[in-house]
Amino acid sequence: MNKNKIYIYPIIYFLLSLLGFGILYKMGIEYDDPKIHYAAIPMMLIIAGFVYKINGDKLIDLNELKPKKEYLGLNFIPFITMLLVLFTIFESFTNEVESRKVIWAFILTFLIGFSEEKMFRQFIFEEGKKFYSKRFLFLYSTIAFSLVHMANMASGLDFKSAALQSIVSLPVGLLAAFLYIETKNISALIFWHMSIDYSLFLRELGVFKTELIFSKIIDKILIIITVLLLIKKLKIYLSNRFSIFNNLTLD
Repeated sequence: MNKNKIYIYPIIYFLLSLLGFGILYKMGIEYDDPKIHYAAIPMMLIIAGFVYKINGDKLIDLNELKPKKEYLGLNFIPFITMLLVLFTIFESFTNEVESRKVIWAFILTFLIGFSEEKMFRQFIFEEGKKFYSKRFLFLYSTIAFSLVHMANMASGLDFKSAALQSIVSLPVGLLAAFLYIETKNISALIFWHMSIDYSLFLRELGVFKTELIFSKIIDKILIIITVLLLIKKLKIYLSNRFSIFNNLTLD
């Protein structure tokens, strides 16, 4: 066992991202270049392969996709995300957007979602729990996830824009870490993450009505589940507090 793995492997992830973006930049493909939708796929395949190897498990746990009574909506996110992809591909045939660009966006954003959630949620929490508290891993995974976006500077993105991306990613990292701690449903997080990036890519290509509909559905599911989880946590906290108070009273 090596407790430094949760520090070393994210650094390797960051360096691979730097290298990949640096190569693309040398090829004349910058971060805001539409060509990056397909040009970044080989880089993300390598990173996804690295993340898959260090996790040493299945690409997607099919058991997580089976409907469960508790937090049922979370199990529907992968399916809703795939419906989002299918409907937007069909829509691309009617709104003068090349369907292949939408397909490239799907492939790239799946690889991004898979790589980042497997690394910054599953690996850090499952490897780190042997040595660190959940509270520490919650904060560390969120910060590491935020900072990895600074690697985008290697593709020509200026410091201010990269820093803004890092700041904007903090709430996503906090929520993803919280959901992983409470549910361990990495598949739902992968597809949720993918849906966020996929929607951003689509909005660069044009207006997709189906994207707006499915994105709202996913957002509402996550809001409801997060509220339910917070209520559950609050009930447990209050129950423990009242239990301690009652014990003191009886004494």
